[in-house]
Amino acid sequence: MSVASMDVPPVARPNGVERARTQAAPRSAWWQRGLLLVGVIGVGLLIRSLPAAGWPALLGRVGPALPLMVAVALGWVALYSRQFSVILDGSIGWGRLIYNRVVGDAYNAIIPVGDLGGDPVRLMDLAAQVGTATAVRGMVIEHLVSLTGSLTFSSLSVLVAVRVYDWPARLAHPLTVYAAGALVVAGAVFLLATGGQSARLIGRLLRLFKLRAPELPPAVSKRLFARALGWNLLGRFGVLAEIAVVLLALGQPVRLGALVAINAILSTATNVFTFVPNGVGINEGASVLALSLTGYGEAIGLTVGLARRARQLLLVAAGVALHALRRPRSAERAAADARVPETL
Repeated sequence: MSVASMDVPPVARPNGVERARTQAAPRSAWWQRGLLLVGVIGVGLLIRSLPAAGWPALLGRVGPALPLMVAVALGWVALYSRQFSVILDGSIGWGRLIYNRVVGDAYNAIIPVGDLGGDPVRLMDLAAQVGTATAVRGMVIEHLVSLTGSLTFSSLSVLVAVRVYDWPARLAHPLTVYAAGALVVAGAVFLLATGGQSARLIGRLLRLFKLRAPELPPAVSKRLFARALGWNLLGRFGVLAEIAVVLLALGQPVRLGALVAINAILSTATNVFTFVPNGVGINEGASVLALSLTGYGEAIGLTVGLARRARQLLLVAAGVALHALRRPRSAERAAADARVPETL
């Protein structure tokens, strides 16, 4: 009997799952290590960028309130995550979206590119669960909702502030003009998102990934956008709660009108000077101005600004740590998403 005529079992070639296991896992590990390195370096740079101040004395005054400030911040993160859950129609668990947001916000601070630096990190996490096309669409809509919420809440805060406080005309008039313009832009973004134009933007982004997604709806329904916007606006009250916590820790009276006015100045400065990396110097200066205009004084304003910066640093460090501890997505799921055919 010749060798050719013998029944030799064929050598099985690695199927799609096995190929994904041997290729995707090392790639994920390299991504994980690279992002962790960026995160550690970024946290160090954030610490170095902190303004010179008596930090021991500051922490002695507001240190006990820092855990409560972190809790308040996690509260608005949870509400923003609920907004994203509405956009994704509940396809990802709320807890996972909170993780995604904490990690994304951490890398936004570390890579300050207009609140977009953390988007690639978030996209990789979301795409592993719902696919790249759905993840891109969800994140685009989320940004449109967040922009609408930011401009709406900021402009309404300004309108309340200039009515409650008798500020000089050189300050009140520009703020009023800003509020009117912000409301107009917010309305335009809403029409952009719900009128079909956002679908064209999403389509262009998907072409960058060489993806086609005919199953995605062509436009965002007004009802869905409004529901997501409601959660976003609710989350923005967290800033008022955080400032109230710091004021109470400093033994200062808390007045609702003052909180709204402080938020008006802070949010206006954030939106106008969004090009400043991580708002370094802008947030602290706006805090001094806001609390001076509302009768608390410059010293309290600087303390509030620095306390909020310290809270941000804690959350950034927590986000980097969470991302480092998170295990990469399984190779089996990666292979299923890629739909690699099994061959023999």
